[in-house]
Amino acid sequence: MSIRNLRVATRINVGFAALVMLLVAVGAGSLQGMHGSSAEVEGNWLPSIIAISHLDQATWQIRASTLRALASFDTTTATKLDNEKSELARAGDTYRGYISSPEEQPLHNRFDADLRNYLSLQNPIIEHLSANQLADAEQLVNQKLNEQGHLMSTDLAALTKLNEDGAKNAAPASSSTYQRANLLVGFTLAGAALMALVLPRSIVRPLSRAVQVASAAEQQAAVAREVDRSLVNMRDVSRLAVELNAVVTSFRL
Repeated sequence: MSIRNLRVATRINVGFAALVMLLVAVGAGSLQGMHGSSAEVEGNWLPSIIAISHLDQATWQIRASTLRALASFDTTTATKLDNEKSELARAGDTYRGYISSPEEQPLHNRFDADLRNYLSLQNPIIEHLSANQLADAEQLVNQKLNEQGHLMSTDLAALTKLNEDGAKNAAPASSSTYQRANLLVGFTLAGAALMALVLPRSIVRPLSRAVQVASAAEQQAAVAREVDRSLVNMRDVSRLAVELNAVVTSFRL
């Protein structure tokens, strides 16, 4: 259906309603995209990095306490180590709730395996220290425990880097959403400019045509009156009247 078949008021209302809806859609879509990227960073990547930091701190604490036990071991040392193991377990549970990517789960599984191996080596060391077998305890620490602790640190460093990269990648996604919003706003402005050209023409052209037809009809009517309303002139007047009516109809309000 041609735009000229619509009333002028309808043309204006439809045009501006479409423009407003497009602007609302662009704004809502852009805000939702940027909110999603921000929520991903604040709700997942950042808490995950903090949880890994706490897990790393708990790991270093238990490693340091184990080494200090070689220099000074008493009945409270085992109790302190048990408390630190509980703190380490809580830190691990907290971090586990933030695992969100397929790449992260295998790294966490590897850390869990290395942690279990570390704790399994720690138990006989404490037993040797309790029995005053310092040489045997030092041998286990130097040959096995230190290497296992290094593996845990490597695992945690890999997990930290993975989450930091995830946070960095989420920032460009938000920037990309902003750029797309700017592009859509540009298209919207172009559409508004096009509407500003088309809508007035759809109104002005029928007006101009109506004026031309009315002028011609007036001239034909004057001629018809001068020649005693001849049949030919009356037919011309009728034809112009019909054409004028059609033009006016197309320019209905």
